[in-house]
Amino acid sequence: LDHGQVYGVLQALLEGDARALLESVRHLAEQGPDWAGVLAEILNVLHRVVIAQALPEAVDNGQGDRDRVLALAQALPAEDVQFYYQMGLIGLRLILAAVSKWCCCACWHFVLQAVMARREHR
Repeated sequence: LDHGQVYGVLQALLEGDARALLESVRHLAEQGPDWAGVLAEILNVLHRVVIAQALPEAVDNGQGDRDRVLALAQALPAEDVQFYYQMGLIGLRLILAAVSKWCCCACWHFVLQAVMARREHR
């Protein structure tokens, strides 16, 4: 998994750009990823964003992305981070329960639609 692709998804969410979000997911899909792993990595980044919002100096640079995490922490309202995290957890549960690759893609679309719908109603 290219870490930059995870940030591509998060950047599209931040900008509320549905087209870029779907394009980011399409690029991921072309690589045939482990969708549970992708969501787990997104959840990991969101967890680090929460830490950065509470205590920026506690964010390490072990993954070489400290500046990106800090930028997301400043740009995203805490309630959005919490919502994205909850949607990610729901999506991860759905993916882990899915019986086929098609179901995994359907789970991703469900999560993305819920997230974009929330952004549009703000």
